[in-house]
Amino acid sequence: MVSQSNQNEDSPKVAVDIVRQELLPHIQLENFSELKRMGTTSSLRPRPIFIKFKSHQDCDDACTAKIRLKGSGITVSEFLTKRSYKLFLECCERFGVYNCWTHEGRIMVLYADAKRYTITCRADLYRIATSQLA
Repeated sequence: MVSQSNQNEDSPKVAVDIVRQELLPHIQLENFSELKRMGTTSSLRPRPIFIKFKSHQDCDDACTAKIRLKGSGITVSEFLTKRSYKLFLECCERFGVYNCWTHEGRIMVLYADAKRYTITCRADLYRIATSQLA
C-alpha cells in the first residue's frame, strides 16, 4: 500500500519505486511524461498517483502486469472517457468487479461461460447478458 503523502514526500520516487517493485523492474523516472499526486489529503486513504508513460509499450506492459497486484491494495486503472467509465461501472454491477477490466481503453468482461467479451456500447452489454439467460 502506498503510504500517505506528506509535505516532504518525493511523489515521483514513490511512484517509480511502486512501479519498479510491483510491475516493471526496468522502469526509470525518465519513462514517465507526467507524474503527480491527485486529490486532497485525507486521513482515510492515500491520494492516487497519476502516471502517464512516454512509451505506449511501457503503458501496455504495466496494464498487462497489473494482475499481479490482485489483493495487494494497490490498483492500476486506465483513464476512460466519461461514456466508457459509465459503461464500465454498469458492467461491474452486472458481472462483478472481478470479472471486468479495461485494456487499451476497451472494456473486457469474463462471463459465466468462461469467454471474454469486449463491450463497446450498452447494446453489447445487454446482448451478452440476455444471450446467456436463454
